[in-house]
Amino acid sequence: KENKTLSFALNNKLNFNDRKIIKIKELSNNRIGILFVHLLSIYSSKTFKKINEIKLDNTLFKNSEKDEKNSDNKNEIVIDFIELKNLDLVLWTTKATILFYNLSDTNYSLFQTIKENIQKEEKEEEEYFHMERFYSNNKDVYNINSIYQLSNGNIVSCNTNGIKIYSKKNDKYELELSCPMDIEVMNAIEIKINQLILFQYNFISRGHCSRSYHCTLTYSVSLYDIENKKSKNLSEFKENISLRNNEISFFKSDELLFVKFGQFKFDIYDLKQNMKSLNQNNEIIKIDTINEFIGFFRPVNFVRIKDEMNTNFLCNYSKDLFFAKDVNNNIKLYQFKNKSFEFYQDFPFSKAEIRGMIKLKNNNIIMYSLNEIMIVGKC
Repeated sequence: KENKTLSFALNNKLNFNDRKIIKIKELSNNRIGILFVHLLSIYSSKTFKKINEIKLDNTLFKNSEKDEKNSDNKNEIVIDFIELKNLDLVLWTTKATILFYNLSDTNYSLFQTIKENIQKEEKEEEEYFHMERFYSNNKDVYNINSIYQLSNGNIVSCNTNGIKIYSKKNDKYELELSCPMDIEVMNAIEIKINQLILFQYNFISRGHCSRSYHCTLTYSVSLYDIENKKSKNLSEFKENISLRNNEISFFKSDELLFVKFGQFKFDIYDLKQNMKSLNQNNEIIKIDTINEFIGFFRPVNFVRIKDEMNTNFLCNYSKDLFFAKDVNNNIKLYQFKNKSFEFYQDFPFSKAEIRGMIKLKNNNIIMYSLNEIMIVGKC
């Protein structure tokens, strides 16, 4: 059990004034991957010396000479990556290209490229009239939001149209299952063999000018059975409000799964009681009713999570503790307690510009902004 007061010290600081940091993730064998624009650098998590790097030139994103001539590829950049159990790397881009890299000794080599946005979709055959075609929405452009590896080694692409599952055959990944869905899938986690929890989000904005001010948001949490290809909705929440602070995020303890719908609602599920909903009517995490003027001074009423619980999750610290930003952008430690969570203690290295935070296996903490990394340790 953690002591009531934890002390932290700054161990190191790395500056990258000439590069913009997109993502940082811990890799196997005491390494970290730092994703910059057009570059993935691999560093030692012990010495923070560079081990190697992958240059992400636009020529990597083509499957054919036709792709090479396509000027649209010029603005394509890698936005995220994961390491697989076999130590391969999977990267994906702003234009839904998936890149597979194989690790040999300490070097990575590209062995497969998938242009996911040009795969045939079942919904492409549907032709019907719908008023939503005249609105702006998140399905205007096909995106890969995240990629997740299942316990059987298959990988799941969470994308604008639903999910796609790939399996490896003859040293190449092949599309095994495509599951179109009405609500865009942002993330997925596996809770049992062949069972996924899907985190989904849509918006529809009525008119170009109103996109900054007002839209209809739909949040959903679903249970998807891969074997039976069936989806069961666990929760759906709609709100008519601005696009500010509208992300869907999640974090969990050993027993509970918390799902945060922007600034509007928390769902809490008991993982050991078949995903039983504990906060369905805001019994645990309370909400306020807000009156606000938006757009051309139009009055809007909506609900919002009370400030003490309106946090943005950053990373787990231990079995009982996690880091999050509060409404004032201060980083704090919170504790899971009584089927909820509460403030534990302040963190001395709070910075509004911190974009991400990870805890390494050696218990050091990495915090990063647009061009700076801070390595913090417990003392």
